[in-house]
Amino acid sequence: MNNTRYIETLLTSNSMEEMLSNTQKISDKIFLENLKTLDIKNYTYTPDLAIEELGVDLELMNQLIEDYVIQIIKSCIHFMEFLAELQDLKKYTTNLDYKILRDLAHKNLGVARNLRIEDAIKLLERIMKESDLDFITKCVECLFVRGVLLQPIQAYNTIRLIQVKGSF
Repeated sequence: MNNTRYIETLLTSNSMEEMLSNTQKISDKIFLENLKTLDIKNYTYTPDLAIEELGVDLELMNQLIEDYVIQIIKSCIHFMEFLAELQDLKKYTTNLDYKILRDLAHKNLGVARNLRIEDAIKLLERIMKESDLDFITKCVECLFVRGVLLQPIQAYNTIRLIQVKGSF
């Protein structure tokens, strides 16, 4: 599994079982090699605080989480496109413009904060602040993986829809 193609590996999974197996391998590899300092490896999301603060029931919260997973998967694909552009530009200049990347991270950060998804909050905050493209890439890959693990069925269905539409 080529570490620069983690998201592509998940996007091209042929079954949910394959996607989940790949997700776990990728998650372990990213945490062990790159993101130990974020202290999110053993984080497990529970919606209780968000349900209380937002004043919604569990059914609505589950729908909001499913919507978040769809959004984060699509956003991570866009993140990777922007990162590829920045990597290309890096060959020619040191003055890189991270505005589009940071705006997208900020948009997703608001949703993660509202839903109290702490691992996503940490990852998106780092994406917004970092300038190291390799580190940002690992954060995006981890964000994608964590979205898949949060709602595997929704993630798989979203990925299949992206495959059908050919939009990656």
